[in-house]
Amino acid sequence: MNKGVESEIISISNKRNEINVELLRRILMDEVRILVVCGGGASSGFLAQNMRKAAKKKNIKLFVKARSETEVEDFISDIDVLLIGPHLKYMEEELMDMARAHNVPGSVIPDIIYGRLDGEKCLELVNALREGSNQ
Repeated sequence: MNKGVESEIISISNKRNEINVELLRRILMDEVRILVVCGGGASSGFLAQNMRKAAKKKNIKLFVKARSETEVEDFISDIDVLLIGPHLKYMEEELMDMARAHNVPGSVIPDIIYGRLDGEKCLELVNALREGSNQ
């Protein structure tokens, strides 16, 4: 890792206790693999595209795939985070059971984030989920 980046991470950590240095190192060094699911994979595709743009601006390596909820089982063992479209809230328990079986954190995406296709806020959600799974 670039020494300047590592110094910046440590500096930020010293200023803000809530930042997990190890998580930041992993995010900067490793690609984060995310599956965004919706009914047919179309609307989640737009959100995934905006997440890629937001990640690029922050120099975060990101692999995000948008798929139908019927494909979760095909991808669950290869992802770091599962994001569920808010219109699939009725399937949350079933999808999260699958995710937990593979130690994958996940969540239903809040309506406001999904409705605005807010890639940056979705990345914040991903970071919070990953941080929570490391505690």
